[in-house]
Amino acid sequence: MDYEFSIEQRDGYIYATASGHETFENNLALYEAILEKALEWNCHKIVYVEDFENQMPVSQLCKLMEILFRKVTDAGIDVRFAFHDRQSSHRTANILAESLAGAQGINARVFPSEAAAIEWIQAC
Repeated sequence: MDYEFSIEQRDGYIYATASGHETFENNLALYEAILEKALEWNCHKIVYVEDFENQMPVSQLCKLMEILFRKVTDAGIDVRFAFHDRQSSHRTANILAESLAGAQGINARVFPSEAAAIEWIQAC
């Protein structure tokens, strides 16, 4: 495995982190694990902090978002998703993903800091 992932339930939200090497397959597995825990724990507020050394191509990001939107819709849950990427150079792609999520009716936001992401999710 070329990435590390952790997920835990905190007071009122799920907190997940990932680092290492980003691939389409890694991302899909990570998001599926987060969705699985959201359903298992009946907790639909999520903070996800990412620190991948690289960034996958935009075409793969769009494909990933399409798959994830379908999975969230099929699960029938109203997700609140706060995202922070520790690699500031990835911000443009992250904003694109936020826009794609919003277009699908998923409440996802990208934040400049982990603290801001947590503050927003706790206020939801």
